[in-house]
Amino acid sequence: MLMIAKQVANRRRAMEILTVQQVLAALGITRAQLYYAEETHKIPPARRMSTGKRYYLPEDLDQIKRQLKGRGA
Repeated sequence: MLMIAKQVANRRRAMEILTVQQVLAALGITRAQLYYAEETHKIPPARRMSTGKRYYLPEDLDQIKRQLKGRGA
């Protein structure tokens, strides 16, 4: 039973993960703009999977929107 609960929790978490492409589409910016904002510390660094692939959570997207608003990424 505990295994099933863990699997359900993992699926829910996976559904909340946003890819770089999804973030770019939501913000209307380019990959270069996103990475530049990260490199210049205008936004916090992306989270990383064990494979090194970047991902974001919905709350990250909200925070990025607030921080980039009016700054021009």
